Amino acid sequence: MLRAALDSSGAQVLAAVLPAIKRTEDWRVALRVGFEELCGFLASEPAFASLRCVDVYAAGPDAIADRDCAGMLLIADLVGPAYEDGLQASQLAIEASAGAVYGVLFEGVRGGDAADLPRLAPFLTYFALAPFIGAEQACDIANGRGRAG
Repeated sequence: MLRAALDSSGAQVLAAVLPAIKRTEDWRVALRVGFEELCGFLASEPAFASLRCVDVYAAGPDAIADRDCAGMLLIADLVGPAYEDGLQASQLAIEASAGAVYGVLFEGVRGGDAADLPRLAPFLTYFALAPFIGAEQACDIANGRGRAG
């Protein structure tokens, strides 16, 4: 039953996040917008946030892998333009960034104050962008000082 809830919740996350991402032209800013939308959505749905970010670990390794795979596909789609721009990051750096994102979300949700999740969006953006564009540029975009979308 938990696996079915996780599958369904993945579609809800995409429905909540993708429209804003698709309206943003610069892929770097789209990544930030995506994390802002994700954190806002999770903050508005604490039980949902707990399911996706904490309870998934009770469902076992297959459920975690499914959740991680879906998240990696979304992030891969978002950073795809980086490769078109000639930017590259190692698979290890990408996986480390994804691990950092999941770790921050886990701790944010497990802490019990889902309303505080939107403040995490800049950190998540930084973790996802830094392997591609470097620390300084990633920090600028994560804090809203990058190119406009």
